[in-house]
Amino acid sequence: MVPVGSMDYAAQKDLLDGADLAARLRLAQAHDTRPEILYFLASDEAPEV
Repeated sequence: MVPVGSMDYAAQKDLLDGADLAARLRLAQAHDTRPEILYFLASDEAPEV
């Protein structure tokens, strides 16, 4: 699995937009997720994210 921080913004956004709960959790839990992505995750409908 590729570390989230080594992914550029577009790759992280694609992962976010994939609507896969596991991928969104991975982004939410990673310490190196870009702040712009965390902004979108903050309004995620799944409470576990």
